[in-house]
Amino acid sequence: MFSDKLKQAQRLLKKGEVWIMHTAEDRDPFLHFFGLNFVGPGVLFISRNWTSVLVVGIDRANVPNIFDDIRVYKKVEDDFRNIIAKLKPTKVYLNFSELDKDVDVLGHGSFLSLRKLLRKSKFKGAVESARFLIYDLVGNNLPEEIRRVRRAAEMSHKILMKTFSNVKVGMSEIDIYNLVRKISGDVEYSWSEEFCPIVLIGKRIGKTANAHSRPTSVKLKKGDVVYIDFGIKYKGYSSDIQRVAYVGSEVPDEIQKRFDTIVASIDAAASILKPGVKAYLADEAARKVLKDASYPDYEHSTGHPLGRTSHAPGPSLSVRVKKGFSRSELPMREGYIFTIEPRITLPNGVSIEEDVVMTRNGVEFLSPRQTKLILIK
Repeated sequence: MFSDKLKQAQRLLKKGEVWIMHTAEDRDPFLHFFGLNFVGPGVLFISRNWTSVLVVGIDRANVPNIFDDIRVYKKVEDDFRNIIAKLKPTKVYLNFSELDKDVDVLGHGSFLSLRKLLRKSKFKGAVESARFLIYDLVGNNLPEEIRRVRRAAEMSHKILMKTFSNVKVGMSEIDIYNLVRKISGDVEYSWSEEFCPIVLIGKRIGKTANAHSRPTSVKLKKGDVVYIDFGIKYKGYSSDIQRVAYVGSEVPDEIQKRFDTIVASIDAAASILKPGVKAYLADEAARKVLKDASYPDYEHSTGHPLGRTSHAPGPSLSVRVKKGFSRSELPMREGYIFTIEPRITLPNGVSIEEDVVMTRNGVEFLSPRQTKLILIK
């Protein structure tokens, strides 16, 4: 798959364009798409027809043989200058951005070092942010990448279903957190273990600030809503789902209305999404369902890209920003993977999160959906 992602990156470039990635101590996550993990300072050059890697000796054994040229350097300036002379670029892309922190991984010091190296190499072309290249590389998922996220989502769903079948009245958020971890077994979590899973009970669901918080000693009682936000990785690819339950044998009309409204909100966002549709339109559709049902607006995005990380670069299903750059203005494309996660931010509110992939005909859900409220009796 590393070779396929490299070819994909090359196809994004035009004649005369070169994408340069420079890092050390594994600080650039986008190198992972090509199987690279530099300990010492390393440089990757990608052009439409040729690729090269500069590494220190300790890293050579870990470089896959998918590149046209692999060099162990003694003095990086010499090899860097030779490669620039060979490629003769008119434009260079680097992994920095003033507008998107998710792709701004180069670091100011490394940026200055690269600029100096380019100057010494007599490069006189333009230097630009690689953010749009990154959006396409991350978002245009290969079939194997989609399969891995699907598997991660399916596994996460099964873990949460088993968890809810073992949750009992009197358990605290901490108890439920520990139960999820026990059922999960030996897995890699999609985000920091301290916050994975996120468990919220009753009144705590009503505060947006709690959406990324540690579990507490608040205990589950009859009449409470409880939700779990959870994700694991499968072969390096992440899932991120939420499931929700009610404690009691009969669901009050208001709780059922909240649940049905969230399901309808997800349906509305999913139904509008097609390749070419701008991301903010799905956000608008999801929020309209809540507004029409007289529920308060939520303060976070309706969804975010998903892939090697639980929050990946790319189109954001969020409120449209009319001035300046916004990822909500980016169009959806076939192969993009993202979440849909509207929320009713009230005490005993409801939140569901589904992982989906964009196909040529619309979105496809990557795990069994939650369309019925789970009951804890």
